[in-house]
Amino acid sequence: MVTERLPLADRTSAAARRFLCWCRHHPNATALGLYAIIALVANFPVYPGDPSRLNTSTTYDIAQSTWFLAYTPYAFAHGHSLFYTNIVNYPTGVNLAQNTGMPLLGLLTAPLTILVSPVASLNLLRWCAFFLSAYAAFWVFRRFVRWVPAACVGGLLYGFSPYMVTQGSLHLNLTFVPLPPLILYLLFEICVEQRQRAVRSGIFLGLLIVAQFYISAEVLATTTVVFGISLFYLFFLNIHDVTTRAMHAIRAGAVALCIILPSTFYPVWFMMHGRAHYTGPAQGFVNVFNADLLSPFIPTVAQLVTPRHLAEIGSNLVAGQGDLSENGSFLGIPLILFTIYLIARFWRRLWPLYFALVALTIFLFSLGPHLIVDGRLRHLPFNLPFEKLSHLPFLENLLPVRFSLYVVFFVAIIITLGLDWIHDDSERRNNTSISRAVVRNSLTGRFFGGAFALVTLISLLPSFPYSSFALRVNWSETKAGLKIIPSGSRLLTYPYPTVYEDAPMLWQALSGMRFNLFGSYALVPGANGLASLMPTNLSPASVQAMLEDSVTPTPVPGVPDIVATNEAIIAHSVASFRGTARFLIRPHAWTAVMTIDSVDTAHNTFIAWVKRLHPILVEVNPSTKFHDMGRGRPNIEGLVAGAHVLVTGTTTTGTVNTHSAQLLREFIRQNRVNDVVIDLGLRDSGVVAQWFRLALGPPTRAGAGGEVWLDALQLATRPIPAAVPTG
Repeated sequence: MVTERLPLADRTSAAARRFLCWCRHHPNATALGLYAIIALVANFPVYPGDPSRLNTSTTYDIAQSTWFLAYTPYAFAHGHSLFYTNIVNYPTGVNLAQNTGMPLLGLLTAPLTILVSPVASLNLLRWCAFFLSAYAAFWVFRRFVRWVPAACVGGLLYGFSPYMVTQGSLHLNLTFVPLPPLILYLLFEICVEQRQRAVRSGIFLGLLIVAQFYISAEVLATTTVVFGISLFYLFFLNIHDVTTRAMHAIRAGAVALCIILPSTFYPVWFMMHGRAHYTGPAQGFVNVFNADLLSPFIPTVAQLVTPRHLAEIGSNLVAGQGDLSENGSFLGIPLILFTIYLIARFWRRLWPLYFALVALTIFLFSLGPHLIVDGRLRHLPFNLPFEKLSHLPFLENLLPVRFSLYVVFFVAIIITLGLDWIHDDSERRNNTSISRAVVRNSLTGRFFGGAFALVTLISLLPSFPYSSFALRVNWSETKAGLKIIPSGSRLLTYPYPTVYEDAPMLWQALSGMRFNLFGSYALVPGANGLASLMPTNLSPASVQAMLEDSVTPTPVPGVPDIVATNEAIIAHSVASFRGTARFLIRPHAWTAVMTIDSVDTAHNTFIAWVKRLHPILVEVNPSTKFHDMGRGRPNIEGLVAGAHVLVTGTTTTGTVNTHSAQLLREFIRQNRVNDVVIDLGLRDSGVVAQWFRLALGPPTRAGAGGEVWLDALQLATRPIPAAVPTG
C-alpha cells in the first residue's frame, strides 16, 4: 500500500502544532529551555565549560573569580582552610571569609576544575547563573498565577534584567542568584500562606540560606534586609492576623536557625575575628556605589537599542565613574508606565499596592544615605533610609546600588500578576455573550497593549553577547611552562598581583595552585587595619612600589610613586604646554614635551611619557621653576594626570641602577623569594627584566614570552654583575 506524503508546508505546520502542544504540557521544561538558549546567546561564542575563552576580560574580577573556583577543590584536596590562605598575598595571607570566595560553587564544579580547567568551571557557571536565576523566579511566580506566559515574562525580567546584565560582566557571585526568589517565597509561605508544615518549611529555608551564604554572604544579607522590609509592611497591613500566624512562623524559624547557626557560626566568627581580617567597610570607605535618582529612567550602553547620548549619560550615573558593572538600576520608562498602569487598574486587589510599596522602599535603599541626581549630590535636611544600615554590624559592607536586584524582582511580580489578571479578564469576556462594540474595543486594546509591550521589550533588550577574549597565556605562565617551578615555591612575579593586574593569580589557578604568590587581588587589612585592595606592603617598600606602579594607573597610597625606568630627569623647569609632542637633546640639558601619568607630591616626583614610548621619572627640587600651570599654584601640586608639560632638565640614571638592584636583592632575601617569573608582554617588562638581570644575573630560562630565575634566594647572595646585561 503506497501512502501519499503530505506537502512540506503541511508537514512543517503539523510539526509546529505538535511542538506547541508539547510546550503547553511541559511549561517548566519550555521555560527552562528558553532561558538556557538566551543565556547561550549572552555568552556566545563562549560555550558552557569552554576552557579557552573568557568573557569581558582576562584579568581583574574575572581572573579573581577563576582563582576562587580553583581554590576550593585545592583546599579540600590538601586539607587547607576554606576561609584563610597565604598562597596569595604571601606571607600575610587573605581572609577568604571576607572575600568573594563562592566555596559552594567551587565545590559543585570541582570535577570540571580538576579534569579540565577552572576557566571551564567559570564559563559553565556564568551560563547557569542567567537561566537558573530566571527559572527560579518563573517557578515562584507559577505558584501565584495560572497563565504560564505571564510567569515566563516575570522570569525573563528577573533573570535578564539590567542588574543581571551589568553585574554579569564581572561578578559571578552577584549574578548567581536563583536562591533569593526561593528564600523570599519560603518566607512568604511561612509568614502568610502557611500551607506546609512548619518543620518542613523551616528545614528547606535553613538549607537555602546556608547554600546562599556559601555562594555570596552579601546577597544573603541584602535578601535578609528585603525580607525585613516586606515583613514590616505585612505586619502593619495585617496586624489582626499576627497572633494567629505567629506560632507557625516562630516554629519554622526555630527549625531554620538549628540548621543555619551551626553551619555558619565558624565562618562568621572568622570573618570578624579570624586571621588577616580587616575592620570597617569592605571598600575602605562607605557609600561608594549608590543608585542615581535618574538611573531607572536613563539607559546605559548595556541596552541594545538606545540613543547614544542617553547611553553615555546613563553609563556614568554610578559614582560618576562609568562603572557599568555596578550600574544596573535601569528599568525604562515603558516598563515603569506599564507597572503604574497595572497598579492603577488592579489596586482593589491590594497586592499590587503592597508590592509597589516594597519595591519603592527598596529603591530608596538603593539610593544610599544621600540623594544623588544626575551624578551630583543633593543636600536634603534628612538622610535616606540606607544611612541606618551603614552603621550596623554585617551590613556596613553592603553597596546600596546592588539592591536593584530586588527592585526588579518586585516589579516582575507586579507585571506577572497583572498579565495573569488581564488574561483572566479576557477569558471571561470570550466566554460570555458581549456586544460587537465591546469586542471591537477589546481588539483595539489588545493592539495597543501589544504595541506597548513591544516597545517595553525593545527598551530592555540587553546588548548581548558579551565581548570575549581568547585565553592567551605565554608558555612560560602555562601549567606546562610552570612545571620548572618547584612545588610549594615562593614565587615573585611581574606583573606583581594587584587589583589593577592579577594575571599571576590566573597562572596560579591554571597550574593547580602549584606555588605561593607574593601580592594578590583581594581585600586585606591595610596599615591601619581597614580594608585595602592593594596587597600587604613588604620591605623594602620601594621595590614593591616599582613592581606595582609599573602596571598601576594611579598612585598607590602609602608607597612611593615610582616605575622601573632606565632614565630619570632632574627638572630645571616645568611649564604647561599645548601642541604636538616633540623633543630635542641639548649639550647640557634635556628638553621634551611630556604627558603626565601620575604625580607623587609627597616625594616631589611625577611620572610622564614621551611619545608614549616609555615612562620617565621626573624629580622636582626647590630650585625647579614652574611656569603657567593654569591653577595659580606654581609648584608640583599644580600638576595633574593627563596634563602636557614641557620639561627641561638634566638626565640621570633611572630607577634601574646598582642601588635599586641592591634593594631588590634585599627584598628577595628578607621575604625569602625562591623563584621569579617575568611576563615580557606588559608595559615596562623589558626594563623590569633588566633590573632583575642586574640583581640576579642571567635568567635560568628565557623565551616563550617570559623570563624565569630559579633559586633566586641563592642568586641574591652573589656579587652584583658590573653592568646591566642587555638581552
